[in-house]
Parts: sequence; C-alpha cells; structure tokens
Amino acid sequence: MISASALQTSREMRAVVFVLVCAPLVQGISLPAVPLKATRMATFGLSKFGVAYGKLCEDHFVLMAAAQSSVLRGAADLVGQGVQHGAAPEHALAMATVGGLVSGMGGALWLRVLEKHYGTSVAPDVVLRKTATDYLCWAPLANSAYLYGLPLLTGCGHEAALLSLQHGFVSVMAMEMAIFMPYNLIAFEHVPVAIRPLTSAALAALFTIGVGMLA
Repeated sequence: MISASALQTSREMRAVVFVLVCAPLVQGISLPAVPLKATRMATFGLSKFGVAYGKLCEDHFVLMAAAQSSVLRGAADLVGQGVQHGAAPEHALAMATVGGLVSGMGGALWLRVLEKHYGTSVAPDVVLRKTATDYLCWAPLANSAYLYGLPLLTGCGHEAALLSLQHGFVSVMAMEMAIFMPYNLIAFEHVPVAIRPLTSAALAALFTIGVGMLA
C-alpha cells in the first residue's frame, strides 16, 4: 500500500515534469504581443485622421457631401447590379451622377435649410417636425429625380423616364417611410450635422445594393 507521503512525492514529481516539458511548448505556440508603441501609433493615426476628416466635412460641407454620396451610390449600384445581372458601368455612372447632385449636394443644402428653420435643438418635437418636413418636402423631389434621371441618363429616353416616375413613385415613397424616416428620427437627434451626409449616403448605398440584387 502506497503511503500518503509517497503519493504526495509522486504528485510533486509529475508537476515538475509538466512544467519542464509542457511550459516550453506552450510558450512556443503563444501569440506574440503587439508592441505598445505600435498600438499607440495606430490609435494616434486613426484619431488624427478622424479629426482631419471631420474638419474637412465642416469646412467643405456641400462638396464633401456630394463626393461621398457620388462614390458610395455609384459603387453600391455597381456591386448590386454586378451580383445579380453583371456589371453595368453606364448605370453606375448615372447613379453616381444623380447621387452626387441630388442626395449629396441637394441633400446637404436641404439640411442647412432645415437647421436654419428649426434650429439645432434635439427636443423630440423638433426632431419630429424635421423628419416630417423632410419626408413631405424633400423626399418627393429627390426620389422623383432618381426615378426620372436614371432612365434618362442611361439613354432610355424621355417616355421611359416618365413611365419610371409614374410607376415607381408610390413604392419608393413607401420605402422612404419604412427606412429613412426611422433613420432621420435618430440622426436628427444623435448624429452631428457635419457627418450626417456620410451616414445617410452609407445607408442609401446599402439600400442600393439590396435593390440591385433583387431587381
């Protein structure tokens, strides 16, 4: 019968063997630590870029809004159409043009009108009035520009553009109510004015990809 002291000694020996044999193996497969200096430099770089980007959006609000919307809308259309039907550069170019002029430049100028008329308050009643005004006044104009402008710019002609506007207006306004009205209720309260065109363009780009894949 093994004594308690012998059993304890055996356990201690196994522990020593484990440390001597397994510890080097564990150390060998452990991931190298990221140098603290490199982490700080990366964080500083991102922070510096964010500050510079924010200042650029503030100093050139309309121009940046137009550029962001044009690039995001055009790229989104190219991806959405490409997945479903194959790439259509002429349609993507038309989408980028309308997106830059209407959603980008026009949307930024309209946002200034809203802020000037209602002020910068984030009170619930002000946010609700901004959202309702945007839907009733700006959304019909912007959506009509897309429905009429895209067929016209892709060479489909005036009649096809009018037909697109006539058949698609109600559906597009319904989607506007379902997607962008809830977004505006959040954006008018929480998203800074300088970056609001970017967030709006990003949401519109995702929507464009979805429509392109389903169309």
